Amino acid sequence: MPLVVTALYDLAQRESEPRRRSAAEYLELSRFLFASPVDLHVFCEPNLVAPLGEMMRFRPEGCATQIQALAFEDLPEWRSGQRAVQGLADGSLVRTASTLNHVKDSPAAQTVWWSKFALMKRAADAHRGGHEESVWWVDCGIIHGCLLPESQQLELGNITRPVFGQVSNLDHIKDDTADYLRRGVTCIAGGILGVPDSQIEELAATFSERLQTTLDQGLLVNEEALYSCLALEIECDLIETTFHRLLVDVAGFGQMSPVVVKMEVTNLVELSSIDDCVDVESLIARRVHLPSPGRSDRVSLNPSIARDPQGGYLCIVRNTNYRYIDGDYRRLDGGDVIRTENVLVKLNDDFAPEWSSVIDDQLARTEPPLFPVVGFEDARLVLRAGQWWMSATSREHRRDGRCQIVLSKLVIASDNAVAITESHELPFLTAYGHEKNWMPILGRDHA
Repeated sequence: MPLVVTALYDLAQRESEPRRRSAAEYLELSRFLFASPVDLHVFCEPNLVAPLGEMMRFRPEGCATQIQALAFEDLPEWRSGQRAVQGLADGSLVRTASTLNHVKDSPAAQTVWWSKFALMKRAADAHRGGHEESVWWVDCGIIHGCLLPESQQLELGNITRPVFGQVSNLDHIKDDTADYLRRGVTCIAGGILGVPDSQIEELAATFSERLQTTLDQGLLVNEEALYSCLALEIECDLIETTFHRLLVDVAGFGQMSPVVVKMEVTNLVELSSIDDCVDVESLIARRVHLPSPGRSDRVSLNPSIARDPQGGYLCIVRNTNYRYIDGDYRRLDGGDVIRTENVLVKLNDDFAPEWSSVIDDQLARTEPPLFPVVGFEDARLVLRAGQWWMSATSREHRRDGRCQIVLSKLVIASDNAVAITESHELPFLTAYGHEKNWMPILGRDHA
C-alpha cells in the first residue's frame, strides 16, 4: 500500500488574502481524501490538529493515520520563503513567468509547496519499516477539483520511478489556473507527485539544491517549474492529463499503461522543426547582463531573444526615455514625447554579448510624428526563410495614437550595422482598441 502525504496550513489567515480558501474550507474539500483506503500522513499547524482528528474518524480500519503538528516557521523551506519575502521587497528577487499569479504564488504558499519533497521524506522516515513502497503527495482539496465521486476509492499504485502529471489540453478551462499555466514555463502539475521510497531522500535534496540555485540567481520560481526541470534530468513517468482530471488519471496509473510524454522546449526561431531538447534549468537559472543605454535619460526593458542558426542568439533591447511610476509616465529627458529606440545585441552560446548596434528605423518612421509616442515598442524577433524580422507596436503614424502592429525586415551589414529595409503595417482585427504584443506566425506571410 502506498503512503499518501499532505499538509494543511491556513495561508488565507496568514496573508489576509480574501481570494484564498481558508483552512476550514480545505478541511471540507479534503473529506474524500481522508476517507480513502491508503496510509495517510498529514502535516499541519498545531491549532489544526484537533479539527483534523475529528475528520479522521471517517478513516477506514487497518489504514495507518498520522497527524503531525509542524509550525509554519518549522517547514523545511521556511528560510527560502523568507528569502522570497525579503527579495521581493528590496528588488533583489524578480518574479518569473511561473510566478505571475500573485495570489497563488505568494511567498507563504511557496514556503509550503517548496517543502513537499522534504515533507514526503519526513513522513516516509516516520513510517519506515511498514509495507509502503512508494510515497505520494496529494494536495488537500484536489479530489473535489477532479470531480471524483464520493464512492470511488483512491487507488495509487506502488511505483518503481517518480511519476508526475503533465497538464495538457487547457483550452476548455476558463479559470485563473488555466491562464496561469498558459503563461508559465511549467507543464508539470504539483498537486500529485509519486516517488519510490528508495528515491525520496535523493529527490528531496536535489529539489532543494535547484531551488537555492534559482534564488541565488535572483529569480522567484514556483515548485511546478522546478518539477519540470527535474523531469528532464531523472528517469520518470509523465502522465498526460488535464487539470480537472489530474487525480483520476494519475490514480489509475497502477491499472493502465502511462502515457509517457517526451518533454521538448521549442525556441522562437523554428517552431516547426525541433531537433533537440533545451536544458530548461539553464534558461531559468541564469541571469544575462545586456548592454545598458549608457545615458542617464534612458532605461532598458522588454528584451526579446531568439536562437541564431549561425550560432549564439540575437536579442532586441528596448531603450526608452521614461519610467512608469504610480501610473504615470515620468519622462527622463524633460520632454513631452515618449521615445523608444531598439538595440540589436549578438550573444554567444554562453549568452555573453559579442556586439550591439542601434537599429536604424528611419525608413519606417513618420516625420514629423502624428502622435507624441515615437519609435517601435515591444519588438519581437523572428527568423523567416533565413531573414530576420521584428514585430512591434507603432503609434506615431496615426493622429489618434491607436497602437498598431508593424512587421519590419532587419538587415545586418558586415560591420554589424542594423537597419530596417522593409516595413508593413498589419491590418487591425477589430474596429476599435489598441493592438500590442503580437507574435508572428511562422509559415504565413505577415500573420
